[in-house]
Amino acid sequence: EYMGELLWSFAPLFSMLRGLRTGASVIGVARYTSVGVITKNVLKKRLADASSRETFSLVDVRQPDEVAAGAIPSSMNIPLDNLAAVLSQSETKLKASHGIDKSKEIVFYCRSGKRSAVACGVATGLGFKRVTNYEGSWLDW
Repeated sequence: EYMGELLWSFAPLFSMLRGLRTGASVIGVARYTSVGVITKNVLKKRLADASSRETFSLVDVRQPDEVAAGAIPSSMNIPLDNLAAVLSQSETKLKASHGIDKSKEIVFYCRSGKRSAVACGVATGLGFKRVTNYEGSWLDW
């Protein structure tokens, strides 16, 4: 019974992943999950403003070997395949281990915006309310 409830709670995520595999629009996924979108110019302004920087976490969901080639300043790396496990931690542990405050905004990015859109779905599926996708991601930066 518990597994059935668990699988049902992740049904929207599985649906999104299936849609990505069949070529569904990533932008459609972001809209479906009520995720915000941020542009490079707005993100740069927010990163430059110290008081604004304290209002969100910037998470790179690429693999470590991709991050080694470069990353957006002030971002933390949580690979997409580890994201659900990390974000499922208690609020106290999440804050201590990654500095993520569940009440603040999380901005996700990857290489091109596809994995970050999936990350947004994972986060919203786990109860995060303030989730934003940097659609242009590393290629735009």
